[in-house]
Amino acid sequence: MTESERPNPLVTPESTLTYTVHTNYAGCDTVNDNVRVIVHPLPDIKASGENSEDTVEIAQGESVQLVATGGVQYEWTPAESLDNSWIYNPMANPDSTTIYTLTGTDVYGCVNIDDVMILVRIPGLYIPSAFTPNNDGRNDVFYIRSKGTVHFELNIFDRNGALIYHSKSPLEGWDGTVQGTGKQVPTGAYVYQTKGEFSDAEKFNDSGMINLIR
Repeated sequence: MTESERPNPLVTPESTLTYTVHTNYAGCDTVNDNVRVIVHPLPDIKASGENSEDTVEIAQGESVQLVATGGVQYEWTPAESLDNSWIYNPMANPDSTTIYTLTGTDVYGCVNIDDVMILVRIPGLYIPSAFTPNNDGRNDVFYIRSKGTVHFELNIFDRNGALIYHSKSPLEGWDGTVQGTGKQVPTGAYVYQTKGEFSDAEKFNDSGMINLIR
């Protein structure tokens, strides 16, 4: 017996279809009936911050409101750092960077998911691991963010140890060129070294690698 000959076949149409069933009894005419299976598109579920951002940056200890759209029923996970994981606009207070997954259901019972990242900035320095100086207006400059400094210094060195960038202002960042020449450096890993003093008199001195990606 094929699937189409079974009394209760399982169907998974990709679009709305009408199925016809033919029933035969010995000595009787064939009886036909139809059933229409309506296929609804998946809901356009969207998870974001209150200003429609896909990634939201906050300081440790701060809260941020999440927003869900596209459905009539929602569930957020993980729920531990949310005030209510079952509403469309919970307040999130994560201790560390967290990706929240939103599961949304529409009026037809169709389900879809989306994510939003809450990037938690630990008090002190925030140093990204990579940047992309390709002039697309996003992540084009390597900045070191801090909780507030009264003294600041940033140096960038190439793989041969040559100093290619120097600044004493946290408002200035490296754009991926040799300072003073405008010459672009190639894709690769470069050494940063930063030191200074925070506004609370705490001193910092840190170094590491920054990946430049073109």
